[in-house]
Amino acid sequence: YFHLEQFCSGVKKFGSSESVQVLGMLSQIISALQALYAFLKSLCGSPSIEEPSGIPGSVVASAGLPVALHSLSTASLNGKLGTLVSGPNEKGRWEVSIKQDNGETKVVALKLSNLMWSGRQVQLGNAVSPSEFAGLMGLVVSESTDGQGRWIVEAKKSINVKPANLELDSGSGELKHGACVKISGLQSTPVFNGLSGSIASDSLSETGRWAVEVSKTLALKIDDIKLELPWAADLFGKMLQTKSGMRPADEIVSGKRAVLIYFSAHWCPPCKGFTPVLADAYKKYNGTDVEVVFVSSDSDASSFDSYYGEMPWVALPFADRSRQKSLSSKFGVQGIPMLVVLRGSDGSIVSEN
Repeated sequence: YFHLEQFCSGVKKFGSSESVQVLGMLSQIISALQALYAFLKSLCGSPSIEEPSGIPGSVVASAGLPVALHSLSTASLNGKLGTLVSGPNEKGRWEVSIKQDNGETKVVALKLSNLMWSGRQVQLGNAVSPSEFAGLMGLVVSESTDGQGRWIVEAKKSINVKPANLELDSGSGELKHGACVKISGLQSTPVFNGLSGSIASDSLSETGRWAVEVSKTLALKIDDIKLELPWAADLFGKMLQTKSGMRPADEIVSGKRAVLIYFSAHWCPPCKGFTPVLADAYKKYNGTDVEVVFVSSDSDASSFDSYYGEMPWVALPFADRSRQKSLSSKFGVQGIPMLVVLRGSDGSIVSEN
C-alpha cells in the first residue's frame, strides 16, 4: 500500500496521459485495500491483554457488578452501595450508579481502588494477624463491611503436614490427592490447628508430609488490604533488564502511573528515527511515575545490545524470545515502531499505539 501510494504521487507529478490512466486504476486498488483493511480490522476487534491468572472464584470488574464505595474524600459516599455502569474511561475511572437517600440515582466516576465487591481478589497486608497469612492472596466474601468497618476475606495457604496431624472429614478412608481434611496437633504452628482444607499433592514428600491447602476467614480493615495487585510479572516475566542488571518486574512498575511498552528494532529506519525523540522526552520528563519497557524485534543479541545502549529505560531480556512473540501477539503488533500505554495500577490499556 505504501509503495503504491508513493508511485501514484510520482505519476501525478511526472505522468503522461497513459500514466494517468494507470493512476486511476491504482487509486481504485488503493481504495479496495483500504476497505479490505477496515473490514478485517472490524472482524478482529481491538487487541486485548489476557487477564493474569487469578484465584478460582474471583470476580473481575464489569458492567452490572454490585459494588461498595470506600476511602473517598467525600465521606458521605463511603459505605454506599452502587452498580458499575461502564469503564474504565481515559483516566482509568469507572462510572458507578448510586441510589441516593432521596431516591434519585447519581452516577460518579471512581477508581477501582475506591470500590469493593464480593469475589474481588486482594492481597493481604504485611501487618495482618496471624502473620502466617500476611502477604497472601485472598478473596473478599462480604458485600459490605461488618459493624466494625471490616471486610471479610478468605485467604488460602499451602502447608506441609504429617499424616498424624490430618483427620479426614469423611471420618474414614485414605489420605490422597483431593481428600478433605482437618488439621490438629501442630506444635510449631498451632495457628493452623482446627483449619480445614484439601490435600494438594499427589503423594507424600521425601520428608513424609502431605501438601495441604487450607483456608482461613479473616475480618480486615481496608488498611490491611492491598487492592492494586502485582501484574507486571504475569506480562513481562519475573525479571526485566535495567542498566544496572536484572530487577523484579513487579518492583520496577510498582507505584508507576503509566507503563509504556516500546516495540522496536535496530534494523528499522523509522525506529531509529523515533527512539531519540522518545528518549529525549523520557529524560526531560525525569519523573518516577512512568517507565518504558523496550521489547526488541532484533534477530541477534549483539544488535539488541547495541540498540539498547542508546536507550535510558528498561527492557525485556533479549533471551526471552517466546515472551517477545506472545507480547507482540497480545498487543496486535503489525509493524514497528509501536508504543503501547498501560495503566500502572492494573496493566489495563490506555492507548493501543
